[in-house]
Amino acid sequence: MLSAVVETLLEVAPVFSGFTDADRKAVKEVVVEETYAAGLEIVSQSEQARSMYVLAEGTVEVLESSDNDEAPALATLIPPCSFGEVPFFERSTHAITVRTLTPVRVISIDRAGYDRLLERQELAAYKLALNVLLKLGDQVRRVEEWVNEELKLSPGITHAQWTTFRAKLYQGLEI
Repeated sequence: MLSAVVETLLEVAPVFSGFTDADRKAVKEVVVEETYAAGLEIVSQSEQARSMYVLAEGTVEVLESSDNDEAPALATLIPPCSFGEVPFFERSTHAITVRTLTPVRVISIDRAGYDRLLERQELAAYKLALNVLLKLGDQVRRVEEWVNEELKLSPGITHAQWTTFRAKLYQGLEI
C-alpha cells in the first residue's frame, strides 16, 4: 500500500502529467516506495541503472562523482523532481551520483516493471516515456540557449564550431 504522499505525487509530478486514474492505477502496480536516510547514495556514477526515481519527500544532491566530497553539487533536487531517466531508458550506467541530504522518500520504477506495462500495452508506459522526453527536450533547449549566450561572451569558441558540434550531435555522428 502506497502512502498518501506517494498517492499525491502520482497526481502532481511532471513525469506523470496527463495520467488518468486508469494510468495511475497501472503505475501503482509497478512502483515501489523507498526511504533513505541522509547521506546515502540512491544512484552511483558508473553503476548500472536499475530504476528511475521520483522524489516524494526530502532533498537530494546531484554530484559528478561520489569520490570527491569537496566537489560542489551539480544540482539540489526537491519533490516532485525525477532522476535516473536517461540510463533507465538507455539501459546504461549512471553518469552522476545522487545522494540524500535529508531523509527522503522516493518512488522507483524498475525496468522489469516498466516492461510489464509495455507488454500489456498500458498507455501509462507511453505517457511516462513522453513526459521524460519532454523533460529532456526542455533541458537540451535550455543548454542550447546557454551555450549561445556564452558564445557571445567567449571568443575561444566560434559560432561555426558550435554549429558543427550541433550538426554532429543531431546526426548521431562521432563528436
